[in-house]
Amino acid sequence: GGKINLKRRKGKDGQISKLIQIGLAVSFKNGFPILHKKYHGNLSGMDIFKDMSLKLKEKGIASIIMDRGMLSKENIEIALGLKFKIIAGLRKSSVLVKDFIEPINRDDIYSAKCRVPLRKTIVFIKEFDYMNGKLIVVYNPALEVVKKEINFQKEMESNKDMGYSLIYHNTEYTSVEVVKNYFDKDMVERAFKHIKGILSLNPIRLWLENHVEGHIKICYLAYAILSLMNFKLKKLKISAVEALDSLKYGYKVNLKDSSSGFEWGIYVSLEPKQVEFQPLLLSEKQQWNLFIVTIILIPFGFLFFGSGWLIDPCILHAPGSLCTYEPQWGSDVFGMYQSLVEGREVPWSLLVKDMPKAKHQDI
Repeated sequence: GGKINLKRRKGKDGQISKLIQIGLAVSFKNGFPILHKKYHGNLSGMDIFKDMSLKLKEKGIASIIMDRGMLSKENIEIALGLKFKIIAGLRKSSVLVKDFIEPINRDDIYSAKCRVPLRKTIVFIKEFDYMNGKLIVVYNPALEVVKKEINFQKEMESNKDMGYSLIYHNTEYTSVEVVKNYFDKDMVERAFKHIKGILSLNPIRLWLENHVEGHIKICYLAYAILSLMNFKLKKLKISAVEALDSLKYGYKVNLKDSSSGFEWGIYVSLEPKQVEFQPLLLSEKQQWNLFIVTIILIPFGFLFFGSGWLIDPCILHAPGSLCTYEPQWGSDVFGMYQSLVEGREVPWSLLVKDMPKAKHQDI
């Protein structure tokens, strides 16, 4: 975004560039999107929470699970003031380490009574009263071993709190339930994985601020459709991405009687598994067909036969080459360029025929 007024900062890839952050809230069980907002790259997660907490309250959200980068003592007070029930990781400050971690006897916490099995590891916990709620000290022996080994290789000393983390909550759940809910909060991570990966949020190769905003909104809407598709397809154990890949292989037949106006259409599947999920996605009026084409398939390259849409003049479109219907009007020029259409080459001259000759190779 060369035209956007953003400060440069170092990203996770180590490169210094203009960055933006996306605040995203999704439902815990199914990952349905609740809201999103764009922030500049230099804003901390704690500051983002102060703003998003008000938005969540306006939407009637009563409980939140969030990562440790967004919580501080001040933000706990804000959450309590807004009557939120929260489960959140809390960063280890020197005061918290001294008051809650250092006094713990290793043999006491590393015992059967404190053991909590999770999906991918086993942790040990101890609970304390803290700020009108509970502070849970979580000890992960496997993580401690990994971090200490890294320090050994770098010839660095290891802190006494290595392998420990903190979780705060003010809910009615037990400590075991809180820890399991917190470490199973992968819906947001999966949401960002979809948005940054298959939906191509990152990198943003746009210059104007309104174009950047539009790109983010399209990705958010696309994720909303993906999450709903995942929900509908859950019983078949097929993901939305797998279903979309499968839908590339098929075509739609439309017949119309010009005299009576009677219309009939059918989608012909070319993959057997389409028969399983097609009824879940496509109603008689083909609403899902419309959603998939306009929001997911076209912007992100998921195209299949039989899809069409209206394009305004001067709009660059067709990221794929399976376009079958493109009505356009309001323009007195025409430019088209694709590698092959139905096995026939579309020449460069067709793209530049209404441009001055001197500009035919000006790219």
